Amino acid sequence: MAASPTPESKLNLLLVDDQPQNLLALQAVLEPLGQNLVTANSGAATLRCVLEHEFAAILLDVQMPGMDGFETARLIRQRERCRHTPIIFVTATPEAMELAGKGYEAGAVDYLIKPVVPEFLRVKVQVFLDLAAARHQLETEIAERQRAERKILSLNESLEQRVRERTAELEAQRRRNEVILNSAGEGICGVDREGNISFANPAALELLGYTIEEVIGQPQHALIHHTRPDGSPYPREECPIYAASTDGKTHQVDDEVFWRKDGSSFPVEYSSNPMRDERDRLIGAVVIFKDITERKRVAEEFRALNADLERRVEERTVALREANETLKSQAAELKAFNQVMVDREQRIIEMKEEVNALCKELGRKPEYPPVWRKGPS
Repeated sequence: MAASPTPESKLNLLLVDDQPQNLLALQAVLEPLGQNLVTANSGAATLRCVLEHEFAAILLDVQMPGMDGFETARLIRQRERCRHTPIIFVTATPEAMELAGKGYEAGAVDYLIKPVVPEFLRVKVQVFLDLAAARHQLETEIAERQRAERKILSLNESLEQRVRERTAELEAQRRRNEVILNSAGEGICGVDREGNISFANPAALELLGYTIEEVIGQPQHALIHHTRPDGSPYPREECPIYAASTDGKTHQVDDEVFWRKDGSSFPVEYSSNPMRDERDRLIGAVVIFKDITERKRVAEEFRALNADLERRVEERTVALREANETLKSQAAELKAFNQVMVDREQRIIEMKEEVNALCKELGRKPEYPPVWRKGPS
């Protein structure tokens, strides 16, 4: 029956024989490999073992009462998890060579005839142990890489969601600011041909910080438009508001500032439209303006957001490029690993031929059936 499980660092080898002395012999030969040796004394016990454990290789006796080795092997192969588990038949029957073909049809990877040379058996089993360890390592690396890829994907999705939320917040803020500006109304004031203020609406007075008595009859340019944004003087002759009252044209500006009563300034967007009387005579200009401080702030936030998005895209591009290089490196490693497996298989064939040659020199029957060599590709 099966031995108790051992630490996960060891690989499982299943030894199957209905004769206790044969199992003891196999254990003695394979004990130096330092792996977990599980034993079974029948085909039914073998099937129970493969249901409970995963094995790096199975050494299976051919002649057993009830279910023989061939039937046991075929049932093992029906399990998906055991479909590729190496099975080595071990037999002492006189017609062993004739049964070799039947063994390979049942799913065996090798067919040994007792008595087995211990050194050769250990070498054969060690090859399958190495293959199992390499396959486990590869599966572990693939699983780790898949976990890392899922984590990266999750982080990317989280980042994209945060970017979408932040963009939506900024857009909502922009709309709120726009509603606030529209609700507050635009400042409107009129100037005569000499440039003196003739009227101003409540929104204009609130923006500028004056009362109506403080602005009526005062020179508009000297009161609110006397200095450029950089602090340099702004000549009245260059003022678009004054120009509209003299040249009869509409002037629109969005890169200047108006000055408040307290000496502070704010960026404005304004249009200066010529004002005419009922006879179409030019009598001054109407100035419609609004504070665009919030618009500029939002625009700056959008510029900062765009710069941040570009940086994130660049970082993600670099990460994907690095991941691509890693995949290329792993593909190269896998190719090298496949070549190692091919070389090992070739070495096993050469060892079988060497053993058969030695048997021939000793006058014994060949240890192994003839092995077909694949010609050069």
